[in-house]
Amino acid sequence: MSAEPDPTAVRTGTVIDVAGLALAVHADDDARAEAIASLFRHATIVDTPPDCTLRVVATPIELPATDPDVETAELAQWRTTDDDTVWLRAAGDLRARGTPTELVVGGPGDFPTRTYRFVVLVGLARLLADHGRHLLHGAAFLIDGRAVVVLGNTGMGKSTLAYAAHRAGLGVIADDAVIVHLDDGTVRIAGLARPISVAADVAPALAGARPVPDDLRSRVELPADTLVGGTHPAAALVVLQGPDPGGAALAPIAGVEALHAVIRVDPTLADAQHRPRLFAIAGALGRLPTWRAHRGTDPARALDDARALVTLIVAGVRSTSTPGDAGGPPGPTAPAPPPAPRP
Repeated sequence: MSAEPDPTAVRTGTVIDVAGLALAVHADDDARAEAIASLFRHATIVDTPPDCTLRVVATPIELPATDPDVETAELAQWRTTDDDTVWLRAAGDLRARGTPTELVVGGPGDFPTRTYRFVVLVGLARLLADHGRHLLHGAAFLIDGRAVVVLGNTGMGKSTLAYAAHRAGLGVIADDAVIVHLDDGTVRIAGLARPISVAADVAPALAGARPVPDDLRSRVELPADTLVGGTHPAAALVVLQGPDPGGAALAPIAGVEALHAVIRVDPTLADAQHRPRLFAIAGALGRLPTWRAHRGTDPARALDDARALVTLIVAGVRSTSTPGDAGGPPGPTAPAPPPAPRP
């Protein structure tokens, strides 16, 4: 099957592909179904038995009576080691309970779509890790069939860079949630099939774009044809950092810095049983060509800076002769041009 999940499909229950994992999704009512459909908008519905299940319910989820094992301003977490169960509590008391085969998210109140997205992503990261996959807060796009992974904090420009890659004719895997796993020593990359979301002034007139539901940054979602599916071998790692007065630039970084960057963006770092595989993935990514990237300080030039970075990244990847060679900083002009731009 090749249809995409809409709220009706989620409300009645359907199975979607998530990085090769068959995930059954179901929501108790229309509002919850719309929140989950927006997260998996471009996923593929599959006709196979599910490996695990995501349910979004209107009933409360009981939490442990003890203090949380980990607590931040955004999220409290409890976990057990005997039965592999984790509990989550987010703002407004939206809760979740996760096991290796099921994630249940719920509560009797009306919660913002962004809160559902946040809790589901954290819980899904644990569920994926239980099946050998790790969810990273990052983007990814293809150069000559291999994936460049782009990491960075919220607001660093991952989505704008992904959109610039799309405009340059490169296949975009994801703009905010990348799924990685090791396959016989090779890091392979897939994306969570959620729409690319960019500032409305970056893509103001793109056909098929629509507002991101309940988004504090007033972004727009790009249509499905801006994403490519499947899993792909990793080619390089880029770590986005803050703006620099010198404008868009790349600089090579040591593998240990890359390793730390990967570890920091995996929500399962606190789970001891998943750390060995996470460290192995981070180490493998750190042995690829790795760069630190900066954009300029003028927000009005954000897309221009992203285009310049894409050109530099293409040059760097294509000038790297072996996977273990980080290479020098790429020059201002790529040795081979990227594919023809898209409108």
